[in-house]
Amino acid sequence: MHPVSLASRKAIPLTLALLGLSACAPVVAEGQPHQTAWVTLAPGQSAGQTLATDYRGLSGMDLYLRPGTTSDGSLRLSLFEAPGDDTPIASARLPLASVTEPGFYHLRFDPLTDSSRRSYYLALEVDGAGDVALGSETGETYTSGALYLGNAPVDGQLTFRPLYDPPQIALGLAGEALTWALWLAVAAFLFTLPGWALLHLLHPRAGLLGWFERAALASAIGVALYPLLLLLSDLVGISAGRWIVWLVPALSLIYGASRLRRSDVRESTPSEARINRRPSIAAGLALAGIIGLISITRFFAIRMVGVPMWGDSVQ
Repeated sequence: MHPVSLASRKAIPLTLALLGLSACAPVVAEGQPHQTAWVTLAPGQSAGQTLATDYRGLSGMDLYLRPGTTSDGSLRLSLFEAPGDDTPIASARLPLASVTEPGFYHLRFDPLTDSSRRSYYLALEVDGAGDVALGSETGETYTSGALYLGNAPVDGQLTFRPLYDPPQIALGLAGEALTWALWLAVAAFLFTLPGWALLHLLHPRAGLLGWFERAALASAIGVALYPLLLLLSDLVGISAGRWIVWLVPALSLIYGASRLRRSDVRESTPSEARINRRPSIAAGLALAGIIGLISITRFFAIRMVGVPMWGDSVQ
């Protein structure tokens, strides 16, 4: 057997094993990683932090800890939907004896399948006779929550980093991608389809254009069409907003179906087709892939925005 082939066969299971191990390791988010002060937590005392999560699959917290004077007992983390709740939705424990030096320590619990874009409250208490120091920072370092001492908010932040389960993150993002695709499909139905119908009605040689060129022109025509129709209906005193939204795409769909049935009608002669060569399929697919990647990055960037940013749209 060739040595290269043998080495390749040995590398395949090793690569799969490494991928499996990386999938088991939690994804550490940023949270609030800064620390300039300490909060001592002793038996009978409580501390907490409100926070907002970004993804599905919240599976624990990284807490910045320092050993206390005694290490008897354990640190108990309880996760609630809001401060003041009595029933935790997740909990974890960390033996104080494992806190040997200042640093981040994992507290893990079962992944939450509905944690995407949610708000939570984590409460910390010491069970036993020991104590531990919690890392903290000033209040302005984290805008999605606040530090709690004795069930009351204070001007400060706990030093923490959320942990997420990689498979659950992938499932959550896949579901969001389907939602984004649905939004784009609705936009194509409302804007691109009517624009495509008008483009072929008004431009007899539209069929000579590449499919991506036609899609771009059709989308631009469709976006400009609705304001004109709404203005005309208002001038004649008709409130036809909802009818326009449904009637225009429906008529465009009927027109498109009629064009598909007329397969014997050609949009150009063979000589025209040779002179006006359409762009290659590979170029169109490459351009579509680039536009798709741009759309995904833009959707991902605004996925945490709760309200429309009208100022940016005007600019």
